[in-house]
Amino acid sequence: MSNKVYEIITNKIIDKIESGELGNWIKSWSADYAEQPKNPSTKTQYRGINYMLLQLAGFSNPNWMTFKQISAKGGRVKKGEKSTMIIYYKKLDIEEEGTNGETVEKSILMLKGYLVFNADQCENLPAECYTAPVKRGRKFSNLLDIAQNSGFNISLRGNRTYYTPASDSITMPEISAFNSVDNFESVLLHELTHLTGHETRLNRLKKFDRFGSSSYAFEELVAELGSAFACAKLGIQGEMQHAEYLNSWLQVLRKDKKAIFSAASHAQKACDWLIDNLKEKQSLLLAA
Repeated sequence: MSNKVYEIITNKIIDKIESGELGNWIKSWSADYAEQPKNPSTKTQYRGINYMLLQLAGFSNPNWMTFKQISAKGGRVKKGEKSTMIIYYKKLDIEEEGTNGETVEKSILMLKGYLVFNADQCENLPAECYTAPVKRGRKFSNLLDIAQNSGFNISLRGNRTYYTPASDSITMPEISAFNSVDNFESVLLHELTHLTGHETRLNRLKKFDRFGSSSYAFEELVAELGSAFACAKLGIQGEMQHAEYLNSWLQVLRKDKKAIFSAASHAQKACDWLIDNLKEKQSLLLAA
C-alpha cells in the first residue's frame, strides 16, 4: 500500500508541473485570504506534504475532514464529490533476528494514505466550517533587515541570486531589480532555505552537487518548497522564481516516487528552523 500511495501522490505533482500550473499553485498558498489547511475535528493544522496536497485540491475553505468526522458533525458529502488523499505515518513495532540469532525489537514507520473532503464539498456542517477566511496581512515590514540582523551574511550586488555553502553567504541583486518587494523576499526565502542546510544548522547539504545533477535538483526543490511554506506562513505574496529547474525536478520525481515526500519534509523543517531563528531576533515575527 505504501508504494501505491507514493506513486499516486507523486504522479499528481508531476501532472501539476507538466500542465504548467505549479507556479500559480505555489503562489496561491500565500494569497491574502489563504489559510493553512486544518481539521476542525482534531484541531490539526496540516503541514509538509499534506499542506501541498490539500492546496493542490484548489479549495479556498481551509477545513478538511474524513467521511466519519463529517458524519459525526451532522454533515454529509454532496453527491458526486471526490475525496483527496493525504498521508500519515503509523509506528509499527516489529521483531527481527539479530546477527547472533537473537530476537531484536525495533520500530518502523509505515506510510498510510487516507481520504478527506473539504467543507465546501459537504452540506449541513456547523456554521464555523463555512466562515469566510480572514485577510491575514504581512507579519513584518522588511525581511532583509530582519535576516541581516539575525547574523545571516547577505550581499546585494550583481544580477544573479545564489547561496554559497563554502562562505555561508547569500548574494542577490538589489531590491529594485525585482518587480515587487514580495518577489524579492520570496527569492530571499529560497536562498535562506538553502542556508538552513549548512552543516552548522540542519546539515542537509552534504550531497549538494553541481547544477543539473539530481542532488542539485532535489535541493532546489527543497528550497522552492521551503520558500513557498515560509511565504504562506509570513503573508508574503511571492511568485515562483525558479521555473528553469522544472525539467530537472521532473527527472527527480519520475526516478524516485518518494522524493517529493522527502523534499516536503526537509522544506517544512527548513521553514520551521528559519522562522524560529528569525523570531529570536525580531519580535515582529512572534505572531507568525
